[in-house]
Amino acid sequence: MKGLKIFYYHLISETEKDYYPHQSTITTKVFEEQIKYYSNRYEIITINEAYKRFQSGSKLDKQLVITTDDGFSENYTNVCPILEKYKAKGSFFLIENSIDNKMMMWRHILFILRAKVDNTTLYEEVKSLSKEFEIIAPEKDVDMLKWSYRQFPNKSKDNICKSLWNRIMPMSVEEYLANNSTYLTSEQIKEMLQNGHTIGSHSKTHPNTELLNVEELDFEVNKSLKRLEEKFETKVISFAFPFGANERASKIISKEFPDVKVQLGIMKKLNSNTNSPIKWERLNMETSSFKTKFFYEPLKNSLLH
Repeated sequence: MKGLKIFYYHLISETEKDYYPHQSTITTKVFEEQIKYYSNRYEIITINEAYKRFQSGSKLDKQLVITTDDGFSENYTNVCPILEKYKAKGSFFLIENSIDNKMMMWRHILFILRAKVDNTTLYEEVKSLSKEFEIIAPEKDVDMLKWSYRQFPNKSKDNICKSLWNRIMPMSVEEYLANNSTYLTSEQIKEMLQNGHTIGSHSKTHPNTELLNVEELDFEVNKSLKRLEEKFETKVISFAFPFGANERASKIISKEFPDVKVQLGIMKKLNSNTNSPIKWERLNMETSSFKTKFFYEPLKNSLLH
């Protein structure tokens, strides 16, 4: 169990939500089983504390960082109480534009529509919108999420998804957010910070950073980090890439935005570079307790050190 490990989650909830895939949602019971298990084997620290120790030259040995992405309200109601029960602190990566339920992230809109609407209807509406927004229409049997990732221009992705919603859903996106309180509020985040947790940027709008130029990266990464610092009067040093890190964007961020001290990717292979905080990777732990104990843990022990 040597070295630093960083795990990530999205939604921890007893009930399934249409705005996040059900197969990747884990219950509070499973999450607590995982945290209990890991608290007996690791020192659970925040990403800020991990960076501080790295900078001081302290050896990172059997430390674990628990992170979540997207800033769902369940971080406050479900995640923090469990972490605090085991005297652990978490690091929460927020989509800045979604705080206080001001805006629904475009992918969450697609998740809801995919859950609510049959594939044929969704395909026909998307095909029609493609003409309006001058994008390549999808093939009939294409995976909409994979298609949108590559085809939606960053500047219009939110408008495309909102237009698609307005064509299909009986209520507005704003009404849905008001009824469901999908994301964290500022007051909840402030309380989380007061209790010793930390926050980081997960961008302003959750773009595919592979498609962004320097100005767009400044808006999505640097500006969101600065805005979080100003709004919550706390030091924000970390950025978690939507969809995982990519070399081109990482190089730009390192060169142009030195206040971003930690860049977090999503581990796609069973290896990790623990020598540089701009190359730290995270492992998806949206899985069962059984897998936690008998599959992931032995694998990480042997390969992540």
